Amino acid sequence: MGSEQFRELILSNNLARARAPIDPKTGDVYFPEAKLYLPKQVLTDTRSSDQFFYMYHDNELAVASVYDIQQASNKLIAADNLDVLSKNLPKYQACSNGMVVMLDQSNKPTLLGDSAVLKATARLENGRSAHIYLDNECPEMNDKVETLKGLKPY
Repeated sequence: MGSEQFRELILSNNLARARAPIDPKTGDVYFPEAKLYLPKQVLTDTRSSDQFFYMYHDNELAVASVYDIQQASNKLIAADNLDVLSKNLPKYQACSNGMVVMLDQSNKPTLLGDSAVLKATARLENGRSAHIYLDNECPEMNDKVETLKGLKPY
């Protein structure tokens, strides 16, 4: 596989996820299928303009930071040999997996597999619980846990 084909493969990895819409008036980030949003006030990562990919399935909201995915993919794209590629691939996969918010369930999310670690539980304004899991291989996303604790229902 040539480097250009490999680059396209990496960049297409997140096609299964949608980019979370941002309300142009308020700056709030929405996850429509989950009926949740992040108010602009809780968004603190100015590096990424607080952009996220997300996927929602069976009460699991998978959220990944566009910035963190780009940082991990840059290392893969720049890899000049198989050893460097092999070393950086697990981190890229973990950062692409991101975090999962389980609504009203405390069992491990299926979207992260065995590397899921419960980082926080937040009580939503509608009385539901949001259990926030992180893929342990992407510690760069630890700072996003506090952000996700600010989720609000609509």
